[in-house]
Amino acid sequence: MYLIIQQLAWAGFQTPLLAEIVKRERLIEQFTAEDFWTIRATFNNQGKVYEGEWFHEKENRIFKEEQAERLSELVCNQASTIMEMKEVTRTYQPPLLYCLSTLQMDAGSTFGFKPAETLKYAQSLYDKGYLSYPRTLSKKYYMDINECYTKVMN
Repeated sequence: MYLIIQQLAWAGFQTPLLAEIVKRERLIEQFTAEDFWTIRATFNNQGKVYEGEWFHEKENRIFKEEQAERLSELVCNQASTIMEMKEVTRTYQPPLLYCLSTLQMDAGSTFGFKPAETLKYAQSLYDKGYLSYPRTLSKKYYMDINECYTKVMN
């Protein structure tokens, strides 16, 4: 810890940063893990299947196993009422393009391909026009890429 303090002493923000580091370290040291249980159920309402989770005042954890078992037995195979339902439309950004190393890792973990196999398949797809150049390290194409090409070419 002394070396960290000595290195941070040159920064203008050393006192608040050091205080946050110490506070966080104390929280980590004082943390004790507690076992807890949650109750999840699968519901079938007129052919529509959905999952739900038990909550009480925005808390879903039960810290006593016996209490969790009792509550689970109490609600099992019972009729239920939907108290609140939210329908949310979300938009997600498309994933970044693959760079070769990420493609090789994912192909290896998903399909068991070796890196050389992945490169061979990617090169074949590139040659057929289905894939962008597979040996790039870049994950992003920028909107002003045409301007960059123009400047480089001139």
